[in-house]
Amino acid sequence: MIRGFLFDSIEAKRFVLPDKMPRELRIDNRSDLRNVIIKGDDAIEVEFVYTATYAGVGVISIEGRVLYEKRGEARAIYEEWLANRKLREEVAMEIQGAIINNCIAEAIFLAKELKMPPPIPPPVRMGTPPKKGKGKKGDMLGYV
Repeated sequence: MIRGFLFDSIEAKRFVLPDKMPRELRIDNRSDLRNVIIKGDDAIEVEFVYTATYAGVGVISIEGRVLYEKRGEARAIYEEWLANRKLREEVAMEIQGAIINNCIAEAIFLAKELKMPPPIPPPVRMGTPPKKGKGKKGDMLGYV
């Protein structure tokens, strides 16, 4: 369970003027776990870095830490980290979720200040668009 979240550093840079920004822009989001520190029998502290890279246009980088608590399992989680630099899947998913949720919110604000697009993927259209037809009585907008 996530018990705490803290930003240690925030850096945001734009490399080109807003009017020179390309119309289509690749934005890569990445979250890396840097270190795990044991905090007693029930908790670990996970240091992370989140980066949103705007291909040749700018970068947003956030470093911080997450306090994760799991009664009686912190030592085992920590030792697994020491052995292979990975966390158990369910632990990693919860921690990465907290990192992404908190960092994306902050990165959206920073991107707005730098006049760059938000570092979130555009909505995906699901399925195919409705076919346009002559329409029947009661059909909305002539779609069938």
